[in-house]
Amino acid sequence: MNWILKVKTSLKHEGIDIKLGKKAVSGIMLVLLTIGMLSLAFNIQPAKARTITVPDDYPTIQEAINNANEGDTIFVKNGTYKENVVVNKEISLFGENRETTIILGITKSRSRTIDVKANNVIINGFTIQTLSGIEFATTGLAVYRCNNTLIQNNIILGNGYGIRLTWSFNITLYGNSIIDNYYGIELVCSSNCTFKDNHINGGQYNFGVKGNELSHFLHDIDSSNAVDDRPIYYWVNRQNDVVPTDAGYVALVRSTNITAKNLNLENNIEGLIIASTNDSIVVNNTVTNSEYTGIHLLWSSDNVIAFNNILSTNIVGHTEGISLFRSFKNRIYKNNITDYCQDGISLDYSTNNIIFRNNVINNRIRSLQDGLQLCNSSNNRICGNNVINNVRALVLAESSNNNTIFHNNFMNNTYEVASGVSINIWDDGYPSGGNYWSNYTGVDLFSGPFQNVTGSDGIGDSPYIVDENNVDRYPLIAPFNSFITSVGYSVDVISNSTVEDFRYFESNSTIVMHVSNMTANQTVGFCRLTIPHNVMSPPYTVKVNDTTIEYQTIYENHTEGISIIYFTYEHSKLEIVITPEYPSMTIMLLLSVTLVTTALTKRKLQRRKCIKEPQT
Repeated sequence: MNWILKVKTSLKHEGIDIKLGKKAVSGIMLVLLTIGMLSLAFNIQPAKARTITVPDDYPTIQEAINNANEGDTIFVKNGTYKENVVVNKEISLFGENRETTIILGITKSRSRTIDVKANNVIINGFTIQTLSGIEFATTGLAVYRCNNTLIQNNIILGNGYGIRLTWSFNITLYGNSIIDNYYGIELVCSSNCTFKDNHINGGQYNFGVKGNELSHFLHDIDSSNAVDDRPIYYWVNRQNDVVPTDAGYVALVRSTNITAKNLNLENNIEGLIIASTNDSIVVNNTVTNSEYTGIHLLWSSDNVIAFNNILSTNIVGHTEGISLFRSFKNRIYKNNITDYCQDGISLDYSTNNIIFRNNVINNRIRSLQDGLQLCNSSNNRICGNNVINNVRALVLAESSNNNTIFHNNFMNNTYEVASGVSINIWDDGYPSGGNYWSNYTGVDLFSGPFQNVTGSDGIGDSPYIVDENNVDRYPLIAPFNSFITSVGYSVDVISNSTVEDFRYFESNSTIVMHVSNMTANQTVGFCRLTIPHNVMSPPYTVKVNDTTIEYQTIYENHTEGISIIYFTYEHSKLEIVITPEYPSMTIMLLLSVTLVTTALTKRKLQRRKCIKEPQT
């Protein structure tokens, strides 16, 4: 626009002729020019949003985006578009038909078929896939550091990552089908996302959420979403509830008193997440093939994780069976964790947890794989675990001090312990004992707290040296087993025989064990039993194949209510039966009741007879 400014050098007002000098004229011109520019600025109207059509207006989607203005809509007609698309401005991208409007990404290093880098974007109605098929480093649709994006009604097919959201906020995914991607949907350090009616199928790892603060786990993901046709239960702020058994993926976030049991969770980035959740029970579940963690606790306390089977077939990921991060006073017991790639059970910045009677086996696919790992974690109790056939049995990293570690079986690991600068407690004193180490070379000829009394006791005569600051003073001479009886108390057995069967008969307080030799040339076996008096009161009768044998009482304390006995036998397949030498109080009470009842019945019959006789 050309401005023409004419200013008269004299003004007549009510008959007065005013002469203006050059400076006055210049000032007036400047004021008028400023007013004109401001008037122009306030009359600027925003450009009207356009609809750009591909391929009519531009041959490629990227060219259309490059030439679009903020707020424009790009409509893509049916066809296959072989290109990688970067959405770097606020636009809406619509496909004509999600099954026939195909964006086929060209594979290159860390390629993304659609890479969203702007806020307030809509992606709707496409099939999004990678030209070369599934590769780890390719992504169908990536959203990075974006807000208020809608991804709706798309098919994401055959990529490394189907949809990956990273450091993004308020992203909505609605009605998408994510099919046959190596990773289906992954949220990384993102918050306040909403997922509705998305279906993830056929992935090696279908779904997962990662983060390093609680907000990264606060999402609205309802059960209309599914993995392999089973619902996602992503519960936030729930109390006093039970997870349905048809779950395909489970997350418990900022919740209390939740029960997750009898679930079969497989093929996800994590099996089950527990974030800022307390007083909950995760029991008797099977978690298979998790890429990252089988069961993951973050900022959670007073939970029970028990009787779960956690198995991984992943040989490339950094997987952990059960992982605790900044979590306290949890009970982790009786879980089977096998074939994990990195750590069986891992504790980071976690204290006062009890880790006991777990089986952690075969974590040795890589060069540094651990059965148990503690990092900056102290005052935990680790006991009764079978840590077998791993690269490293136990790692205590950074400042992991004052953990109590005993009655564990460390067997056939490449390395037993990496302790670093940590100082811990490695036994439960005498006569309870320490751990069984399969590489221990000591002998058992003596007994007693100082191992100077003639006679074996199932404890090695010399300590097991972890390092100069960590010593197991009472290493077990054979593996440790613990069996729970029907009365709720456990009988602990240390034996160089294979305990094939353990049974307890409450009716007559009898223990029956079947044992066999561990090796073909083994001729002598021994058993050491710790028996609570609530299970069976001393003294005892011990029979091996129906022959009574002598036993040695190593420890007996009626205040504590336990006895520890030790006996040996010549080997073959044997039946060992242990009974009380005298009837238990229960049997005596039953006998007394029977005798009293019999006497009363007899007297009653006699009385009836006396009454009847006069009538005849």
